[in-house]
Amino acid sequence: MKEKGKIKNKKKVRYLLDKNKDSLNKPKSNKYKINKNIFEKTNLKSRIVYFLLIIIVIQFILIIFLFVRNLKFSNAESSDNNDDDNIQEKFEDIDANNFVPIKNTFAEVILTEPEEQKFMNGIIRKYKPKKILEIGVFSGGTSVLIMNAVKDIPNSKLYSVDKETRWQRNRSKKIGWFVGEKHPELMDKWTLYTGKNTAEVIETIGNNIDLVYIDTVHYTPGEMINLLEILPFLKEEAIIIIHDVFLMFVKNANYGRGPIINYSNNQLLCYIRGKLILPSYGDKFFSRNIGAVKLEKNQKKYYKLYFMALGNQWQYLPEDKDLSIFREFFMKYYGKNFVEMYDDAVEKNKFRFIQQPQN
Repeated sequence: MKEKGKIKNKKKVRYLLDKNKDSLNKPKSNKYKINKNIFEKTNLKSRIVYFLLIIIVIQFILIIFLFVRNLKFSNAESSDNNDDDNIQEKFEDIDANNFVPIKNTFAEVILTEPEEQKFMNGIIRKYKPKKILEIGVFSGGTSVLIMNAVKDIPNSKLYSVDKETRWQRNRSKKIGWFVGEKHPELMDKWTLYTGKNTAEVIETIGNNIDLVYIDTVHYTPGEMINLLEILPFLKEEAIIIIHDVFLMFVKNANYGRGPIINYSNNQLLCYIRGKLILPSYGDKFFSRNIGAVKLEKNQKKYYKLYFMALGNQWQYLPEDKDLSIFREFFMKYYGKNFVEMYDDAVEKNKFRFIQQPQN
């Protein structure tokens, strides 16, 4: 009985194994093949649809990008025409009620043309500076122009500095004589320093200078040194007005001092970092012999650039006494690294003047 039971179990196991083997070897149904084909076809169509959708999305993104870019360019062009955003401001704001034109002949009191006087007056009337520095006084005609423009501005004051003590046109008269002789009513708004460099008096004048007018040597390195003398004492976004910026185009502009070309004022206007303020009078740009700059904030980042400008060829050599004054001033307000640049410029130009004496 036990043997018969074992035989039956073996047959049953063999049967199950054979059945499983048959099921494994049995070919797949046609129904499955059909479904697979349908699946493959459906997947290909989906891929095509997805691909087309991606192309459409990319095109849409590209259209948006081009639209935004054109919008930015349009805004940039618009801001170029806006004085607040542009690097240049054409100045036309002239307060005629507070403008007193000063007689202008070359041999008399003021060397600025009437249009230049209006330009200066307009800037002062617009920005209403309280503390003003004038470097280069001559007869004092420009001093009168400045003080007249601020006469109704409370607590406004003009500080004027000139290296000379006597008027170049008439040595019997002192620098700035025109103020006391012709406009004594303005004297209470004026402090005059003569016979000194700006570096020698700027500490007395003090900080927070709102506006500076420069009209001095007209030869390098004069005006660039003027800038370095005043920078640590200027208020942020102070305005610097520079006369004779295109003097190199003015006939007989050297006043009999030789063939040297007067380009230092133009150089200074181009070097100073800030917003240009240019006059709009006349039909020829280079006939407008005056310009101004409203300084950028944080001028310290441009100190190296300004000292590098001293590396340009000097057209005259200051006296050793003055060079020492400048050096001491630069050491105090700029530091050793910038003084080394100054020393190098002095040394090279001294050597050049020895090798090639100037006329």
